[in-house]
Amino acid sequence: MKNFYELLKEKAAIHPAKPALFIDEKSISYNELLDITDRLSEKLDGKRGLKLLIFSDEHLHQLAGFLAAQKNGNIPILLHKGISSEEKRQIAIANRLHGCWQLSESCNRFESISNEPKLCSNSNEEDADVV
Repeated sequence: MKNFYELLKEKAAIHPAKPALFIDEKSISYNELLDITDRLSEKLDGKRGLKLLIFSDEHLHQLAGFLAAQKNGNIPILLHKGISSEEKRQIAIANRLHGCWQLSESCNRFESISNEPKLCSNSNEEDADVV
């Protein structure tokens, strides 16, 4: 069974310039989305088989982080808007997450989660966005 990253790769090969995503007034092609995803996947630095909580203030980074995690054989879990720090902690414990990946233009952080989850800090933690 193919994951979403593999489907993106196929679409980018067939229709590289075709719009894959519209965010506000901007169009992002399949090839551009694949390029962003591939660059992000390198940042996981060989981390494989992990359950990762992914959050970002930007829709594009949230989606690309999800796809990058899948490319590397990880299980991405997207954070929904308005999740408090305590709710993040509970999600991490309930899902036995291995890490948290915070993505933005200025921040690309990965933190491991052990017995007591240490979630990524975010200056606007209460207002994290989701795709």
